[in-house]
Amino acid sequence: TQAAGCLTYLYGDYGVQPNQAPFALHALLDSHYAGGAFYPRGGAKSIAKTIITAIHRTNTKSQVFVRAPVTAILRDNHNKAIGVSCK
Repeated sequence: TQAAGCLTYLYGDYGVQPNQAPFALHALLDSHYAGGAFYPRGGAKSIAKTIITAIHRTNTKSQVFVRAPVTAILRDNHNKAIGVSCK
């Protein structure tokens, strides 16, 4: 029905089928998009480029890999994750 279409147009953001999502989720998403939706200038890749720039600014020795197989998670003396070891 037309009413169902109006209430489920955001279902792609739910993570589940509309009949499994609570109405509160729809209400939150609807209010989130009420002011309009935006796309980053330069496309989605600009998000990754910005994050990589921030990582390099924080630690000039750091490297960023994509789809690299991780062999171990590196931890400090307090068991806090501080990096990864890759093949």
